[in-house]
Amino acid sequence: MAIILLMTTGCLGQDNGSVTYTRRKVCSLKGSSVTMPCSYTFPKGHKVTTAFWFKGQELGAEPLDLNLNPEYKGRVEYLGDSDRLCTLRITDLRESDSGTYSFLFGTDVTPEGWMGNPGVRLNVTGLHVDLTSDLVVDGKWAALTCGSCILSENPTYTWYRDKQPLTYTNKVMVTANYLELDPVGREDAGSYSCGVSSREDSPGPAVILVVGYFPKNTSVSVRVSPSGEIVEGRSVTLTCSRDDNPPVDKYTWYKKNEEQTGFSETGSGQSYIILNISSEDSGQYVCKAENKYGPLYSEPVYLSIPGKPEFPWAPIVGVVAVLAAGALLVILYTTLKKRRNPRGMDFGGEAQMAQPDDTYMTLNRRTMSPEYDTLANVRNTVG
Repeated sequence: MAIILLMTTGCLGQDNGSVTYTRRKVCSLKGSSVTMPCSYTFPKGHKVTTAFWFKGQELGAEPLDLNLNPEYKGRVEYLGDSDRLCTLRITDLRESDSGTYSFLFGTDVTPEGWMGNPGVRLNVTGLHVDLTSDLVVDGKWAALTCGSCILSENPTYTWYRDKQPLTYTNKVMVTANYLELDPVGREDAGSYSCGVSSREDSPGPAVILVVGYFPKNTSVSVRVSPSGEIVEGRSVTLTCSRDDNPPVDKYTWYKKNEEQTGFSETGSGQSYIILNISSEDSGQYVCKAENKYGPLYSEPVYLSIPGKPEFPWAPIVGVVAVLAAGALLVILYTTLKKRRNPRGMDFGGEAQMAQPDDTYMTLNRRTMSPEYDTLANVRNTVG
């Protein structure tokens, strides 16, 4: 309970009046009603002639009775009387009603009156959800608040995720209108809204909780054009894929060959294209995917590109060598055949009768020596 002394314009030596505000700060739900209880005292022998509530005004401006304020027409009720009661009630609250309210009264002795200061601070709130951040990081924490203040009626708050009552776990802590998720996981992403026990059927509007995280499951795929094995002269495309939120905004490629002890930067972009690949492009390739939360490296991918032969005409030399060897075999075969079969024996071993050559025989007859003829005559005689 707080006692607020009234400022007075009366004569010195007179007792000052006072106002007691039961609650200095009040938080009420939009559309509901609020009651601000108070009581006051005034000097003995005075008679109250003026008493009303007003909302904080600009410096130097005259206080305006809420009953005369068109914004409050039909929504305010003064429950005070001349018996030191000064309770105020406001119905159908609007967020614009938020502000400081004070009570003022005057007497027949001091018509200038006394003004209670600083009054009661009223905060009218809806069931909207406020986030500590629109984007929280996986593994960190997130806090959500239902309304702009804790309702004075101390209702039970209910939280919803994706329109379903939120299941409380060890990582979920609820204190009045405050919800904390610690640690936040990707499964906690969704739309959040809240309600109170007096309005279970009408939760407030939802807000979206986005859970961001470092790039995950970063990997590299390889595509060869034209399709097939990786050989010199073809085009090879390395593509970096990942799971991330928010999306990766930077890709960097690194390469290490057998002569290197570490990786060196070799390109950027989600895809790294090597046109007319050669053996010099052999090595390990790594992709680094990076978003606002940090980078993640892929596992190395090894490309092995066999080099071309030193002499491009080597295949032709081989063919010529084969043909030469075949020709040599044919020559050897023919020579052996003549040596082993002078009378017509084929190479397979089958005997053939040599046919007489009429020309050869005729020449032999004409060139026979006389001795040979005499011997023939002898044989004929004996016969």
